[in-house]
Amino acid sequence: MYKDFIGRKLGRLKITDCLYKNDGKRNRAYFTCICDCGNQVEVNGDAVRSGATKSCGCLCLETRKERATKHGMHGTRFYHIWGGMKTRCYNNKDTGYSLYGGRGIKVCERWDSFDHFKEDLFDSYKEHVEMFGEENTTLDRINPNCDYTLDNVRWATRGIQNHNKRQRENTTSGITGVTRHKSRNKWRAYIQVDKKVIHLGYFDELEKAAEARKIAEIKYYG
Repeated sequence: MYKDFIGRKLGRLKITDCLYKNDGKRNRAYFTCICDCGNQVEVNGDAVRSGATKSCGCLCLETRKERATKHGMHGTRFYHIWGGMKTRCYNNKDTGYSLYGGRGIKVCERWDSFDHFKEDLFDSYKEHVEMFGEENTTLDRINPNCDYTLDNVRWATRGIQNHNKRQRENTTSGITGVTRHKSRNKWRAYIQVDKKVIHLGYFDELEKAAEARKIAEIKYYG
């Protein structure tokens, strides 16, 4: 199984070989890798596969250097949201890891950099905060089965996020307000407003049903 990874690139690491070492309890797989920076390293295979290890260590150094820069965001809620997102996906000791990293949810490589995360989302964050308040502004994934990427995240109030979470548990698509209608063999989109369910239509393609739901959210939820 691990041999199949030879030649693949995960994060900054290109896997060139696989070997097994006995740690006294069992044989563990280790990958020999070439990092983008040029270093050759030997790393735990499970750590590379899960995304916990993405480089020879140069990425960590860059992150530390970035944290030392004076972007003035340390201690802010926006910075905490970025850090919490990464912790849930890559720290297997975090209480939320089983629902995120444990399910294979990752953060896009661009957002390894806080500056890039800020560049992409800070303006929309400020707009949402102005409307709903800082403590009521959360980062929500549109499709909970997909990664943290620019086209799969939005800002949502805690109430909407909690409501969406309950709805997702009852859908067949994993997308809030989109479910499969068996008799019609189509995707049905709907939205709930003040305890009233508003039907948005039936669609052949899941993407179109999801888009109809997004448009309705803007209309009814702002």
